[in-house]
Amino acid sequence: MSSMPLLAELLALLLGCGLVGIGLVVRGERQVIYWGLGQVALTWSQLFTDVRVAGFRVGLVAFGVVASYQGTRLFLGKSQSFKAWMFVLATLLLLLVSFWGGAGRLTALSGWALSGLWLWMGAQLAIHKSRYRCVGGFLVVRGGISLLLVLPFPAVVNQGLRSIYPVVELFSLLSMMYAVLAEMQDRYLQTIGSLSHGLAICDELGQLHLLNEQAAHLLGYESAASLQGHRVMRLFPHTTPQRILAYLQRVMQQRDQQQGPWVDEVEVMRFDGTLLPVELIASVYRERGQLYALIQVIDIRERRLALDRLRRAARMDALTGLLNRHALLEAMDHIVQHALQKGQEVGVLYIDLERFHHFNDALGHSGGDQLLSEVAHRLCQLVKPDDVLARVDGDEFVLVMPGCDSGEALARIQEASAKVQQLFDLPFEIHSFSVRIRPSLGACICPLQAMDKETLLQQASLALYAAKDQKLREVCLFDQDMDVRNRYNLLLEEQMALALQRQEMHLVYQPIMDVDAHRFEKVEALLRWDNQELGRVDPDKFIPLAERHGMILPLGNFVVKQACQQLAAWRGTPMEHVKIAINISAWQLYDVHFMAHTLGCLQTYGVVAHQLELELTERVLIDDTPQTETLLTILRDLGFGLSVDDFGTGYSAMSYLTRFPLTTLKIDRAFVRDVATNERSRMLASAIIALGRSLGMMVIAEGVEKLSQQHELQHLGCNLMQGYYFARPMLAEALMDSVMHDRLRL
Repeated sequence: MSSMPLLAELLALLLGCGLVGIGLVVRGERQVIYWGLGQVALTWSQLFTDVRVAGFRVGLVAFGVVASYQGTRLFLGKSQSFKAWMFVLATLLLLLVSFWGGAGRLTALSGWALSGLWLWMGAQLAIHKSRYRCVGGFLVVRGGISLLLVLPFPAVVNQGLRSIYPVVELFSLLSMMYAVLAEMQDRYLQTIGSLSHGLAICDELGQLHLLNEQAAHLLGYESAASLQGHRVMRLFPHTTPQRILAYLQRVMQQRDQQQGPWVDEVEVMRFDGTLLPVELIASVYRERGQLYALIQVIDIRERRLALDRLRRAARMDALTGLLNRHALLEAMDHIVQHALQKGQEVGVLYIDLERFHHFNDALGHSGGDQLLSEVAHRLCQLVKPDDVLARVDGDEFVLVMPGCDSGEALARIQEASAKVQQLFDLPFEIHSFSVRIRPSLGACICPLQAMDKETLLQQASLALYAAKDQKLREVCLFDQDMDVRNRYNLLLEEQMALALQRQEMHLVYQPIMDVDAHRFEKVEALLRWDNQELGRVDPDKFIPLAERHGMILPLGNFVVKQACQQLAAWRGTPMEHVKIAINISAWQLYDVHFMAHTLGCLQTYGVVAHQLELELTERVLIDDTPQTETLLTILRDLGFGLSVDDFGTGYSAMSYLTRFPLTTLKIDRAFVRDVATNERSRMLASAIIALGRSLGMMVIAEGVEKLSQQHELQHLGCNLMQGYYFARPMLAEALMDSVMHDRLRL
């Protein structure tokens, strides 16, 4: 073999090794490895012409043909198939047959196999990969020359063909390497193009080396092709080149400092002049001693919208659409500072829904949510342009009225409070029921009573609780005494939590006299608290506090148990026929465990239901829900007496007297006090007595303290009375002693 063909074969061998190296470096490029190995095997087979190693040459040729064939199929995107394996077996059989037929036949059959391989590869690439027609052409030429070399041409022609074959072989290998690199670059560009965000690569001077279509479209250009090879400055025609170069310089410095990618959020001006918020993620890499910046351009419009929605959600109450407590405090911070600077006042109105939890339990949570939404909708009618309305807790709302001149805040508060009361005059239609609910109102003024947002809200809420305790129908304005009362209430709350455990609570009993018969058959049980630190605590102080903080339920259960225990203790004594009346709050009536506890106490102490009378406030009946009538009917069917306490102090219609199975009316002491001296009080008392008797109910007058009151009530037809004139509330032992010594008759 001459030196030139030998050199060509060595170059072909090197190119084949190069293809193998590319395939090993770039993962997933198996076709390149197959092509490289096939070329190495075929080139190497040309170096073994000795007959003694003909068998080894057969293996190299067979391997080269099979590897080249498989590499071509993979390059074309086809997988191995049955036909491919048949081709492999046929090639091996032909070569083996030629091996036994001698060197001449082996050379001829090898030439036929190789020429067929190159022609097939060239045709496949030209047909299926039109962009690689040049590569296919070189392979076809190579296959054609291989075919001609097998044919019996004159020696001169044969020699000429052999002289140009190495050149064609090298060009075909170079074209195959070009096809491999081009395919890899296309795949790389397709990967870049498939990214959902923009990508650009530039050097530290701003020269643009790569730009995908997403980046071009984001920045307002039709295609990336028109920008390839230009400087980055062209991407941002409305931005000065100095700013862009300064950004690139900072990015390059980040790489030097090993601080990772440079992430920034900016608003860029697109080609059409519109602003676009984007996130730029720049990272730097070094290639051939040159620094390059890879910059990802991410459209963050949706992200910003989502963040805005999250911020609004963090500031807004999801149920009512009003501001929440956090947003209210933020707004009040600015409002209070502005008012202090301008010498203005700020009015804060705290609104709470009376007994909302009762309605929530009765209507279900969906009904409660609808009620809150309707309340918020009505309150929005009060809001002026500069006002702030927020829902700060379950059923608590706050209206902040800024920008008031000196002395104007109080008038604004009173005006808003009156409108709130008017808004609640109409019932709320919830789940086909008409619900009447009343607001409690507390207010505070900045800077007269507080000069910071937290204190303003705290003092307005103290005024609200004062309004609840006093049962005010108008707004209650904060004063300093409320702070003192609040501290006292906190101490009461702390001590009340331990009162039952310390056995500080007990019952006293006040007889209800039948003045016509000069005897009594019923007593009212009243709860008393003697605290070891505070002494005797007035029920008017601790009962409202217990209702507000959810402690009324254990206290109510204690009263039921003690009353049943006392009835059991009176069994076999002169007082065994006496009934006990106990006060029941709305919290107890609508508590799911109340009836079970009461019936359990009856069974434990052997007491029958008719020995207990349950005294309900008039408000429980006025603010009735769908379950009120059902509960009272069940209690009455069980045998309990049902009494209306403090009758006549309500503010609604008395239609419930015919709807509910009541047994007793108790005239409020406010009418009894002046019954003997005031004609109006006498007429009201007379009307209540007549109403009760006409409905077949017993009527009891409370708060009788004078003989003149007794005589007037008797004259009006009321014979059941209760008050200090007859007996003060006393312990069970003292009551029994009074009966035994005939100071009170049974």
